[in-house]
Amino acid sequence: MSKKQTALLKLAKAIGSMLILGTFLFLFVFCTLLPRTTVSNYDTLAKLPEFSWSSLFDGSYTAQLGKYFSDTVFMRDTLKGEYYAELKTWFGKETVILTEEGEEEIIIGGINIPSEDPGYSEPDVSWGGDISLPPESDEPSGSESSSGSGNSSEPDSPSEEPSQDPGGEDAPPEIIYDSLVILGTRVMEVYYGDPNLNKLPRFADALNTFAANNPELNVYSMVIPKAAAFYLDKSPSYKQFAGRTLNDLKNLDKLYSDQVQAINIYDILMAHKNEDIYMRTDHHWSSLGAYYAVKQFASDLGLPFQDISTYSKNVREGYRGTLYAWTNYHDVVKNNPEDFVTYVPKATYTYETYDQSFQNPRKRDSFFHKVGDNAVSSWYLTFIGGDSYSVKIKSNACNNGRKLLIVKDSYGNALVPYLLYSFEEIYVVDAREFRIHLDDFTEQQGITDVLFAECTYSAIGNAYIQKLEGLIK
Repeated sequence: MSKKQTALLKLAKAIGSMLILGTFLFLFVFCTLLPRTTVSNYDTLAKLPEFSWSSLFDGSYTAQLGKYFSDTVFMRDTLKGEYYAELKTWFGKETVILTEEGEEEIIIGGINIPSEDPGYSEPDVSWGGDISLPPESDEPSGSESSSGSGNSSEPDSPSEEPSQDPGGEDAPPEIIYDSLVILGTRVMEVYYGDPNLNKLPRFADALNTFAANNPELNVYSMVIPKAAAFYLDKSPSYKQFAGRTLNDLKNLDKLYSDQVQAINIYDILMAHKNEDIYMRTDHHWSSLGAYYAVKQFASDLGLPFQDISTYSKNVREGYRGTLYAWTNYHDVVKNNPEDFVTYVPKATYTYETYDQSFQNPRKRDSFFHKVGDNAVSSWYLTFIGGDSYSVKIKSNACNNGRKLLIVKDSYGNALVPYLLYSFEEIYVVDAREFRIHLDDFTEQQGITDVLFAECTYSAIGNAYIQKLEGLIK
């Protein structure tokens, strides 16, 4: 080897060593010394684990520590969201769906069309018809047939066309991502329902048992539809499932005992489907949708209620909700943010938060929490701060002596602002987190009315139902 070649080799080794050292130093500074992300726009971040010798030796400490460092890295959401979404476009469009076996299947440049569910007929779209009980089947609830030879009929199409939903000539093609459907600028979860009544009876039994154990209480059930109930009929791939929500609500109405009053909010939401009653980029409904639900609730009970025109309307622009992350930061959501709207009542009230054992009270100024711009996709936490604690509200706008307990999932959070004129006291607990039996809690607090308010996914969800059953003796 000549001297020149030797010199070039030494230079190459020196440059390589410097690059390796520089990369190591950059990663060390980037991953350890720069400010860590504390709040994500899209996800719940891993927490720094507490050290113990046992967790060190069994490997759980180092595993959690690694997850913490990777999950809270500097500029985490920008890197994972904006940059990654841009990088994906270099490789073409991708669709991810779940196969019948529950495994992910990635399709580049194509759309998977789900087959119809055989032997199941959709109901009409009006509440007042007879309840249609589906035929007995050994298929698990919500499963899809691979044959594609079903005879499912489509639900009758509503006469009104949603103003900002897809389906027009200029609408982009449908995009399917896992169990999500992107139609125009709206992202929706597909709701397959419980056509074979495998889960709804269990949910109804829990409420019936609670009502039977507490005959002195007024017990109500408000099962809240997902957006799919009103907009999925525009989906070329999933429109055969558009009527599943209504069918489930009808079946539930028949399963409840006389001591449980079903609150039908389907009709009032359908009447206002052209309005922004559901978020386009979030899996929740909007504050406006919750308003119409409480309006129906108050009307059914004959309670006072304040029109939304008396509320102050607050608008925050640039909202990209939970579905931004669920669609892996899809360009459709990225390029079409929406307004996040809240309606603030003029009534005065006192507001306290408690832990899940209803201990350690803390007074707060408002049940509208200030969620910063650094957590855009967490703005739904504006309503009572989310699900992390229980709350008690004393309204100064109502003195009828009625005390309402709301047992809910996250959908119930948005109901609170509109109830100040109907109940003197309002208690809100999350069925997934609360630790006191409802029989005991209602007696301790002198509750007069109990409203179970959760979305349809929870009403057929084994985990939610199990938690609910645990709160009922």
